[in-house]
Amino acid sequence: MLPGLYMNKKYWNTVIIDGSIPDDLLKSCFDKSYQLVIEKMPDKKQAELNIFVN
Repeated sequence: MLPGLYMNKKYWNTVIIDGSIPDDLLKSCFDKSYQLVIEKMPDKKQAELNIFVN
């Protein structure tokens, strides 16, 4: 992983998907990232989008 290109380097990473990172690790990282974003949304917005956090 590299610092985020064109983004805040503190919060973003650049991931080059070239087969060097196992697919299950990529999926796990993407799922965790998605959950972190959803958890920060207000409950009303989650309901509007029909998203429920476990």
